[in-house]
Amino acid sequence: MNNQKLKAAVQRAAGQALYQKGFVSVVDVLIIMNKLDKKNHERWRSGQIPYLERVIEMNLNTISLAVKEIHALCLKMGLKPSYTANYKWGKGPRRKLQFSKSGSPNIEQAYATHYVSKSLSKKIKGSGESDDRTE
Repeated sequence: MNNQKLKAAVQRAAGQALYQKGFVSVVDVLIIMNKLDKKNHERWRSGQIPYLERVIEMNLNTISLAVKEIHALCLKMGLKPSYTANYKWGKGPRRKLQFSKSGSPNIEQAYATHYVSKSLSKKIKGSGESDDRTE
């Protein structure tokens, strides 16, 4: 997939995620693009896969470009970046999940950032409700 096709695919997937969920996340975009299998995502969330990059069906350079494109697109759309911690599902000790093989804080933060509609964010804060869709 060349850079132009990747950008177009990211734009379509991000738009779909925003429409369906009210926010955009790297994981959701990769799932919509069919570059991350839902079952592998669930296995990672359950702690069966050590880091998410291992099961993303793209090379690291392409993943990096996709993550950067998601970030740039979401800021251009006026979405608010919001860090969302990801913890292992299920029984056993609660531990933070790792996205990248390196575990670099900058890379981990890029993967874990969700981009939320500012109007949705204001509605949630104003109502006193929490939005658990991002966790």
